[in-house]
Amino acid sequence: MKKLLLAGIFLILSLHSFGQGDRYSPDVLRRDAFYVNVGFLSIDLNYERKIMTYEKGYLFGRVGAGYWAGWAILGANFKFHLSYIYGKKNSHLEFNLGARYKGEFVHTSYNEPGGFSDGDMLPIVNIGYRYQKPGRPFVFRAGIGTESVFYLSIGTSII
Repeated sequence: MKKLLLAGIFLILSLHSFGQGDRYSPDVLRRDAFYVNVGFLSIDLNYERKIMTYEKGYLFGRVGAGYWAGWAILGANFKFHLSYIYGKKNSHLEFNLGARYKGEFVHTSYNEPGGFSDGDMLPIVNIGYRYQKPGRPFVFRAGIGTESVFYLSIGTSII
């Protein structure tokens, strides 16, 4: 758990230091975005920050947290990953690689308080479609992958 926390802090600090370019340009995707991601039996809130702009795409870092459900179980997950977004117009192809910590809420008995299981660190490999006009705030995402089988996201970008 300490390693996951340190990795998340390192990612956030590196995103802040490397994401300073092309701040107000209407021809590129905005620097920061927040969105709600709904997947197969899961929901989470994500923050992403642009790290680099390339000739044909962008590199973003993303952190998020949310809940997941299964057959008679409920849990939480915390994730961090890198996203390469290919394309410079409205429609983009998105590739994600990263990791998530997935834990389960544990209920021992009626009179005893529950807790949180030790959980597992799992890989994230996703591919999807992203609609976002350069310089505009609206973000829509849809895709498939190891994180939640399929997902839909809607959100906003700032600056």
